[in-house]
Amino acid sequence: MYTSGFRRFKEKYLAKGSFKAHAFTVMSGMIIVNAIPVLTGPMLARLYTPSDFGTYAVCTALIAIIATIGCARYEMAIMLPKDDADSINLVVISIFFSSILFLVILLVSYTSGKFISRLLANPEIARWLYAVAISVILTNVFQAISHWLIRKKHFKALSISRVLRSGVSAATQLGMGVFHYGVLGLILGNIAGLITAVLIRLKEFFQEIRSHKRSVLALKKMMMLAARYKDFPKYDMAGSMINLLAMYFPVILFSSFFGSMVTGHYALTQRMLLVPVSLISLSIGDVYKQRASSDYLAQGSCRAIFMKTFKSLCLLAVLPFLVLLFIGPQLFSFIFGDRWRMAGEYAQIMSVLLFFKLTISPLYFTLYVANKQNYRLVWSVLLFVFTTTAFFVGVYFKSPKISVLCFSIAYSMMYILLFFLGYKFSKK
Repeated sequence: MYTSGFRRFKEKYLAKGSFKAHAFTVMSGMIIVNAIPVLTGPMLARLYTPSDFGTYAVCTALIAIIATIGCARYEMAIMLPKDDADSINLVVISIFFSSILFLVILLVSYTSGKFISRLLANPEIARWLYAVAISVILTNVFQAISHWLIRKKHFKALSISRVLRSGVSAATQLGMGVFHYGVLGLILGNIAGLITAVLIRLKEFFQEIRSHKRSVLALKKMMMLAARYKDFPKYDMAGSMINLLAMYFPVILFSSFFGSMVTGHYALTQRMLLVPVSLISLSIGDVYKQRASSDYLAQGSCRAIFMKTFKSLCLLAVLPFLVLLFIGPQLFSFIFGDRWRMAGEYAQIMSVLLFFKLTISPLYFTLYVANKQNYRLVWSVLLFVFTTTAFFVGVYFKSPKISVLCFSIAYSMMYILLFFLGYKFSKK
């Protein structure tokens, strides 16, 4: 009876190939992905010190900022061509540029590692820059092939790879934490998770290539596609990097002005809140990208799915927002121990930002669909200027809490602006 009831529910509300079915597949995976750091977080907080988390946070900030330009943003164009062969060539273009960046990072790490450590006021960073280079190229390959799988609606494969990435990463970090490996355990856990996910996605990608009866890779075609989609590196590469700088620059500033201990508390807040929210936004955004692109090509408008996605995300975000707003510090103290109460205070301050990030950030792809990358660039520049300026208000008063508060207010206001831009351009 229960089986037949579930089958009727699935046929009625989760019809195969529908937007809801794809969203359900992705969200099911993301529930598991987000449950893993939530469940392992308390254990990691007892195995690693705030200073360990602080140094690891600076490394992950560098990875996120650098990786966003690794593919020269050509991965964002993979969804757009009508011909699958063109998309496959765009995947190869993306990986080519990421390989060049990998070699550049290795060179900079060898020649300027100590200088970068002094610049970040953290002498440990120099020894981890090679790990940053490895993580960046793995992240870029992961991103490029992910966009191909989204194009082909392989959302189940996407979910499986994300779950395994999160699980392998957490298991490695826990295992190495037991043996007191410190920062090394956190970094190697991240790399192990990335390698696992990349291998799975490469398998899916090569299967797709082999399904073509003739070779689809051609240097001439790649050069033509690179020229056709030149607006992505021209406008979006700088804009995306500035956008990531706005998000992760506080970690670097925390390390420089307030020390690794304070950075560690902020890093735990990111790990337990910002990272899961980003993953949820990315997952919903994956489904939205495919549907918005097809609707805009077919109808000249994606406003219906734009508003539908926004309303659904608001319902999803309201409960965690209220919990953090009213009992954030108490919740963190109970789960992670009293020494992490400061992280809970940061989470409470950032609750409004988390709400806007979850509800609006998945909709940014609307600007790509409407070919408005120049607006994204301007928005990203303003975001970086306003959030960085806001952070330095706290530096002036020598208060990390004021920095977090001003940063959150500025970021939230920019998300509201992004929503109105997306709504405006969701229709021709």
